[in-house]
Amino acid sequence: MSGVKVDTLRDLFVALAEIRSPSGEERAIADFVHTYVTESGLVALEDGTAISSASAGNLVIRVPGRGLGIPLALCAH
Repeated sequence: MSGVKVDTLRDLFVALAEIRSPSGEERAIADFVHTYVTESGLVALEDGTAISSASAGNLVIRVPGRGLGIPLALCAH
């Protein structure tokens, strides 16, 4: 997927909600999120946690900081 076009947070929510992604079949949503963050200038990596019953691993996205602070981790399943 290339050229993700999202103008507002609402558009992003709708785009994500329209992607079929039942448990174990998250490949399409992982690809969408990977493309979205990459085109936003961030680096997204998929870890190796995908198993035979899951089509995608976890996406790890690093957001550069501006000094010392509290690390933030977000997770959604």
